[in-house]
Amino acid sequence: MAPIRARMFALSCSWGSKYFVSGSENAFRTSISSVFMPSPRTNSLTISILVTLGGAGEKRTLKIGAKYADVVHIITNSTEELEHKVEVLRKHCANVNRDFSSIRIATGLRPLLDPSPQEVKSQVEWVAARRGISTAEAEKLVQRSVGAKNILHTIGEYQRLNVALITFNIRSVEEVKSLNDQVIPKLNREENRA
Repeated sequence: MAPIRARMFALSCSWGSKYFVSGSENAFRTSISSVFMPSPRTNSLTISILVTLGGAGEKRTLKIGAKYADVVHIITNSTEELEHKVEVLRKHCANVNRDFSSIRIATGLRPLLDPSPQEVKSQVEWVAARRGISTAEAEKLVQRSVGAKNILHTIGEYQRLNVALITFNIRSVEEVKSLNDQVIPKLNREENRA
């Protein structure tokens, strides 16, 4: 398994830049969704487009992902649930005679690096309401992404599950800076040790 590459690119919304990061222009209220490399304005004649499927439904979504997707972005509440969904995807791949290793696994993480207690409480309430889970379950989910140590532990669990792509749900430029200062350098050190 190749280690997850930790790289932060300069944020630029100009089509002429080498790296184009798409996201909400409204103070990054939604996640920075993807990095296009090279940018859509390129001289290259061939562009490879990956078929990406997101979700977690075991009967349809993962089954379709096993048959057609290059990337399956699995939305879960925990690393345990992610592990289960990966196994379901692996079984669906076997059923359609597809090499499981040809699919890249992706998931998301909402990092909270230096949150106030009110920010944590607000995130717990939002997660509980959005996912229809108890406050205790939401608290456990949110805690895996509070502080650099927990974020690094969660990323380590994702690596163990062969996750190739993590989408960080970042809501401000300050959060990008904090992630770049507190998490990315540690990931790069870990990668260099491997």
